[in-house]
Formats: sequence, C-alpha cells, structure tokens
Amino acid sequence: MFEKLVVSWGCLVTIPQMTPSPPPSWLGVKCHIVFVAQANGRSVWVVDASGENLRCLSRDPFQATTRQSPFRSTRKDNTLLVTQEDSQGFRVGSLSVRGASQSLVHQRATTGDPPEVSPDGRYVAIISQEADHGPTLRITDLNSPTMHNSWFVDEPATQPVWSPDGSCVAYVNAGLWVVGSDGWRRRRLIHEDQGRVFAPRWSADGRRILYARHVLYGDALDVVIGGEPKLVDLFTIGVEDGSVVRLTRERQVSSRMREDDLGGVWSPDGKRVAYTARVNGRNQLFVCGSDGSNSEQLTPGPLRSFNPQWTADGTQVVFARETPSGKRDLAVINVDGTGLRLFRIEELDVFWPICLPHLKGPR
Repeated sequence: MFEKLVVSWGCLVTIPQMTPSPPPSWLGVKCHIVFVAQANGRSVWVVDASGENLRCLSRDPFQATTRQSPFRSTRKDNTLLVTQEDSQGFRVGSLSVRGASQSLVHQRATTGDPPEVSPDGRYVAIISQEADHGPTLRITDLNSPTMHNSWFVDEPATQPVWSPDGSCVAYVNAGLWVVGSDGWRRRRLIHEDQGRVFAPRWSADGRRILYARHVLYGDALDVVIGGEPKLVDLFTIGVEDGSVVRLTRERQVSSRMREDDLGGVWSPDGKRVAYTARVNGRNQLFVCGSDGSNSEQLTPGPLRSFNPQWTADGTQVVFARETPSGKRDLAVINVDGTGLRLFRIEELDVFWPICLPHLKGPR
C-alpha cells in the first residue's frame, strides 16, 4: 500500500492508497517504468516491470509538463532530468531515481516549447523569446553557472531535439533544420511548402530523422474532414543525403492531440516505428517498418491509446491506455499485437511512460 501526506499548492492532501494488481510477468525485459501521474499535481512515479514497488519519485509540489514527454536525459549518477512547467514557463529539474533528492539544474523560465537536454546532460537547448527576433533557439552550457557559453540561432524556431551524439540539434522553422551544438553548420533539410513539419526525432544511429507532416491535398496544407480529423503522415529523411521515405498514407489524427503525440517513436534498432492513429474516431497503437512496410494495428477499440515508447529490447511497447472510467492506465503490448496487459494503477492518471532498464531500486 502507498499512502503519503504532501503539501500541494499550499494545502495538506493525502495521496490515496495505491494497491497494484498481483505481480504480472508479461514484461519480457528487466526494467523500471517511469511516468507522469495526474494526481495532486503532475508528479513523477516509477514501478517495476513486474508491477511491484509503485512509488513517487518527486516531492510535492511538482509540476512535470504533460504537453510532451518531460523526461529529458538520464545521467550516469542515475539522476533523471525532468522538465517542469508552471505559470512562469519551463525549468529542468533533477530527480534521483531512488527518490532521495530533487533539485533544479536550469532555473531560467522559457516560453514556447519545453527545454531539451543533450544526451550527456551537459547542454540545454531552449526556445527563448527575444525582443528583436521572436522565438529563438538558444543553446546553453549547464556547467557554466553564469550561462556565458551560449549560442543563438537568429530566427524563429520551435521543437528542438538533440542528435544521439549531442553534436547537433534539429528544429522546426518553416521546415526542418539542423545546426551544430556550437551554433555553426546550419542547414535546411525540408521546406515548409511541402507541408507543416513537427515532432522531429532522430534515429539511434543519427542518420535519419523521423517527423510528422500535414499532407498536401489539392492546394491545402491542413486537411480537415468535416472539422475532424486532420491528416498527418509520418516520414523520415536522411540527414546527409536528404532522401525522404513516407511511412504512412492519409493517417487520421485528432486536431486536439498534442503535437508531440502526433509523431512516431523509433524502435531501439531503428527498424520499426510505433505511432498512434485514429480508427473509428479513437486513437489506436500501430507499428510499421522504418520504410513504411508491414503496418499493423496493435490495440483494439474502442478504448484509446496514447504516448507509445519501446522497451529496450524492442519486443514490446509501453503506453498509456484509456480505461472505462476515462482515466489513463499504464499498459504494455507485444509488437505482434499479442499480450495486451494493464498494470491497473487505477488511482493515477498516467502520461508519457518510458522504460529505463538501468534504473536501480531504493536501498
């Protein structure tokens, strides 16, 4: 049982007792699952792959962003960098995976998109509101207390995302761009006249970028059928050769979905992509090959699925699954569509689960 007295927004509240279902054995890889829970704020929770040891990592009050995955990076000392959001903007916080410590590592509030931390946890890419240029990409060295080591990209920019080796950043600005982490070697990969681009994500080898794009239909960039839904397809592009591969065709999505959830997620080996699409008006989970082949719907209706992430061995997908009560539970499914199971964490509303195989439990 899990019960905790916390202070949230100046009030003493009690988190209800958490009683997970008996330990399941359906997750084929040893890992921990970290997720955001909408309960007395937006706190960060972790549970074993067996469904045991559900516990809260963050101290209240804690407001992790839910507009996209808040989990930015995991450092060698087993601290997890998490984006927090409040009325002042965004901050990057550090959480111990043991739940023992919590601190801010980047205290500058930003506007627009949440900050993106480099894979090694050293740099942060933020969208800063500059008086002369509007939203501007700024890269800051977290090891510099006064933040002198920073570079500007002199143009409006959104949705920054680091390459796996931390050498450059992809971002959106009337298309898709790539720039070196030192602010040099900037070049455009995609023009916006090919359709609005968003949710870029690098492949593990750094050779290709997966992105979502509003498809062209006649002369329109944004396609709306009877007001709902929009058509947003997935593509990949080669960083060096510019080769484009279309993965989906006339994929239907809800216009109310968060932009980050409209994108796809690479499998660890880069051979497959997980994504959601509307079926009979409800989001369902799909997997396809990295060339768009063998597309398969994994989850049945009518309940909806959100926020897919791969397990480390690429054999399963963890995600948030709607329950009959309307809340989101933690779920896992095999990539062949078998073995759908819910963790039945019914007292919490689950967002953005991720698998972290190197997490260690509390001492």
